[in-house]
Amino acid sequence: MAPSDAAPTVTPAKSSAEVAALDQAVRRVLTWQNTDTTSVPPAPRADATAVATLFAPPKPPADDEPTTPTQAVPAAPPRPVRAAAPPPLRAPSFLGGVAAELVAAGLLTERRAVALALHARETGETLMRVIAREMAAAELEPMYEFLAGRSGQPLIREKGELMQRADEASWLPVTVAEQRGIMLLKPERPGEAPYATIDPCDLLTRDWIGRLSGRRPMPVPVLPDVLLDTIGRMRMRQQLQEADKPLVPIDISWEQEQRIRDTLETCDVPQIVDFVVHRAYEQGASDIHIEPVEDGTVVRTRIDGMLHEECRMPLALHPAVTSRIKVLAGMDVAERRRPQDGRITAQIRRMPLDIRVSSSPTVTGEKIVMRLLDEKALRPAPEQLGLRDASLRLLLDKISAPHGLVMLSGPTGSGKTTTLYSCLSAIDRQRRNILTIEDPVEYRLKGVHQMQVNDRIGLSFASGLRNILRQDPDVIMVGECRDVETAKMAIQASLTGHVVFSTIHANDAVGVISRLLDMQIDPYLVATALTLPIAQRLVRSICTRCKTMIDGGELLTMLRAEGVSDEKLARLGVHIDPREPCLHAPGCPHCRHTGYSGRQAVFEMFEITERLRELIAGKTFNADELRHRIAETGSPSMVQNALALVDEGRTSYLEVFRVFGDGTT
Repeated sequence: MAPSDAAPTVTPAKSSAEVAALDQAVRRVLTWQNTDTTSVPPAPRADATAVATLFAPPKPPADDEPTTPTQAVPAAPPRPVRAAAPPPLRAPSFLGGVAAELVAAGLLTERRAVALALHARETGETLMRVIAREMAAAELEPMYEFLAGRSGQPLIREKGELMQRADEASWLPVTVAEQRGIMLLKPERPGEAPYATIDPCDLLTRDWIGRLSGRRPMPVPVLPDVLLDTIGRMRMRQQLQEADKPLVPIDISWEQEQRIRDTLETCDVPQIVDFVVHRAYEQGASDIHIEPVEDGTVVRTRIDGMLHEECRMPLALHPAVTSRIKVLAGMDVAERRRPQDGRITAQIRRMPLDIRVSSSPTVTGEKIVMRLLDEKALRPAPEQLGLRDASLRLLLDKISAPHGLVMLSGPTGSGKTTTLYSCLSAIDRQRRNILTIEDPVEYRLKGVHQMQVNDRIGLSFASGLRNILRQDPDVIMVGECRDVETAKMAIQASLTGHVVFSTIHANDAVGVISRLLDMQIDPYLVATALTLPIAQRLVRSICTRCKTMIDGGELLTMLRAEGVSDEKLARLGVHIDPREPCLHAPGCPHCRHTGYSGRQAVFEMFEITERLRELIAGKTFNADELRHRIAETGSPSMVQNALALVDEGRTSYLEVFRVFGDGTT
């Protein structure tokens, strides 16, 4: 056949139904993007060419390419005119070869690569930005190790390493650093512009860095959680206001930290104190305990709610160490027989840190406890508290209400103060007068007038609240309703056009009501004033770097070893199939071999409806009946929310039973 007579080669176009089916299939892939890879059926590994072919658009035949009879398509009758089908999926220009390389390396399946590429195209982000946000840390680390080897730059894994290498003289604005996911680093050689990035394949950012610096850009891969946490600390530093007293610098290098640890007995006392505080801060500890015992001084840190021994010192050093801490905290060094309280406003790696210090006399010497108050952790937005969608909408609705009483309950250290500060930070402080009475003031909120309880001069919660009501307040926060007088005044304030936030000791959200009624407060006033009772606990998050799957039978053995009987499992409605795989984290160096890293809040709250008000204001209050009515409305309990976190792979059954015991609270 002559070339002019050959039938033209036609690539059949996908119909709109086919394109819609493809989109629907890819969206189904998105539903398991964040699941553990062990729970996803393995896909056959493909090489880079296969993935590139998957993304590539159809190619027209070359002029000299012979056509075969199978390529010819007979003329078809004209079809009815339809709306144009969406364009076929093709790789955005920023993909380059990274998707194919990750698939070829076995770090990403073909189906997941398609899903992530589609998501990146819809959001206009780079593929690595989507991967960094959507995938778990356990999956990200090997990917970033691969990218580091690809770029020839060592991977930055720790916050301390990133802060040490950061070029503070050339820090970008926080908004720019967040948008681009980068941080400028100190150049090691002239003519270079190194920068830490979560997307070393982003050519646009690389060109932008080159134009900005006039030097050769060098992207250095960094783990996403490390970069984002450091950028958050940069934001705190930029927002730091001048404190009442100068900041105490507590900065030591890695080399100094190791040297002090190895020669603790011969180091200077200031170096020892700096080492203890610096080490605790880097590990994310909430408290430091310096405890004299018979054979020395033990230093323990509380991490994720659990105490861990950090180091030991000779008992002869104990008086000097406690004196150094008391001097920094403004306490009386000579007084060792009575308890004292103080405060240190410190600075670690140019980041602000408030340290609340408490001393207590014991038979072996003064015991010191230092609480580290991380500003960023104390004021998250309500959206960052970990609330379910329905609970978040309910909380935001009550925060913006013109009046009402929001009452939190939970044990000490369950995050109540963080939740209160989060609620206050969501209120327009320019248009509303916000006053608080706290014991103590843990963090100074800009635009909020805060008062601290001082029993020595007679300033209690009740007297402070009485004064606040004369200050024309719109929003009031009472740190704790410790007595009947304070509780009655808080309820009265909420009934006279104020939004009141406070805390009370109770086991669950229904217990808030029971506790108020136990204070002999009129049931009708409780039913009318209380708009949102909340209970919360903190559970440890399972370590994403060492989590794995084990048989259900092995998990049941672990639970029984911890005293969890079959009756307790049944009481919570938990059924574990011995043959089904279950999530477990055995422990690794990252989580100090505990299997957990970080904590998250578990909440319980319900709206006071008219039907519930009738039960509360009735002649005889029945807490069990109220819980039954609340369950009928679909409001989950704390235990149910905690078990939902287990189903999502964010905590474990062992942790749920540790926190909630038999599940009655």
